[in-house]
Amino acid sequence: MRRLAQIVTIVGVLATSPALAQTFNSGSTGADGALAPPAPSSGTSEFWIQLPESGILNYTTINIPANVTVRFKKNPQNTAVIMLAQGDVLISGSINLDANYLDARGNRDYTLPGPGGFAGARIGTGQPGLGPGGGVPGVSGARWVGPLSLVPPVGGSGGANSGWEGGGGGGAICIASSGAIIVEPTGRIWANGTAPPNGYSSSSGSGGAIRLVASRLQMAGYITAQAPYSEPRGMIRLEAPFEALSYTGSSNPPPVISSINAAITTTAQPALNILSVGGFPVPSYAGARVDAADIVLPSSLPDPINVVVVASNIPVGSQVTATFGAGSGTVTPGTLAGTFASSTATITISGLGRSGSVTYLYVSTVFAPAPGAAAANPAGVDHVADVRVTTGMGAPSSYAFLRADGSEIPLTRLPRAFLDAYRK
Repeated sequence: MRRLAQIVTIVGVLATSPALAQTFNSGSTGADGALAPPAPSSGTSEFWIQLPESGILNYTTINIPANVTVRFKKNPQNTAVIMLAQGDVLISGSINLDANYLDARGNRDYTLPGPGGFAGARIGTGQPGLGPGGGVPGVSGARWVGPLSLVPPVGGSGGANSGWEGGGGGGAICIASSGAIIVEPTGRIWANGTAPPNGYSSSSGSGGAIRLVASRLQMAGYITAQAPYSEPRGMIRLEAPFEALSYTGSSNPPPVISSINAAITTTAQPALNILSVGGFPVPSYAGARVDAADIVLPSSLPDPINVVVVASNIPVGSQVTATFGAGSGTVTPGTLAGTFASSTATITISGLGRSGSVTYLYVSTVFAPAPGAAAANPAGVDHVADVRVTTGMGAPSSYAFLRADGSEIPLTRLPRAFLDAYRK
């Protein structure tokens, strides 16, 4: 069985004429409008953005004026920052993903990471830092560890506690534009780790990760993903068609310069499960045997019968309904409420046979694919308009891909870029 692993992608499309440059679609829906912080009348200013649970921001265009620093309020999962733009991105000011010096109460805390980074060891001499490259006391300092493609983007690891608190790791960001990304000479992007007050680089958090990808990229500013003493460094990537990439600025560490990689980041797989039927919880052994009932409902149970489902990584507001492999009843669909990471819905069923009859119950929901996955599936007769997720009690979620008229598309007819979003 193939299961969907949602991927936010950008799609490289070679032009038919050799005189034209390679272009791609960032996958931005434009739902967050234009990002255009006001320029200060004097001095400098900070502009804070609350990260959504997914960490993905969908802009039409981005314009950060000189003397403005954009910073991010972390989401509960402390995800990396993904900024998608339909049009051009102009950075004359700064984007700051450094590890934090201040906690929510304004107290100095060197262990806090930037968005997408990992914390340093706060208490207990000899404790390692967090993250895949967390510092180990007496063995190694913090290191950046992640995929060199920055898919997904991974921030810096935290430093160890060697008598002082370990520093937090720098954050991680990917900025993708269907148009141009221009970092002017005054432009800055920071994703640095912090150091504890003793100044030991071995206790510093590592630098984070910065990735810029666009149809045209002009980098004349300064971008940095390092620790306060230049080591340990993180990772920087600049991606565009080679004939449309200009690098006249500077960075630490030096950037990897590459043609476009179509993937931005993977997200968790959508899932749907039946939690209870008529107030009776679905047992852990449900679905283990096809010749045994998972739930036996009392014949005196009044209508309507509530079927509670739980979902993850499915858009809130999606409608969930029930169908029958055997048996019948009148179904009133429910609507998912909660968060993208965890939501629930209640379906009601009336007229369900309960006197010695066997019912096979399935629940399903239909929703639009992730914006980037949709972009990987160009318009045409086999364009994927919706994804349908179906499950039974104790069964894993299964997936079908639907045209706009509701008909199912065979997997063999899906574009390769869309098929790359699957796992067996």
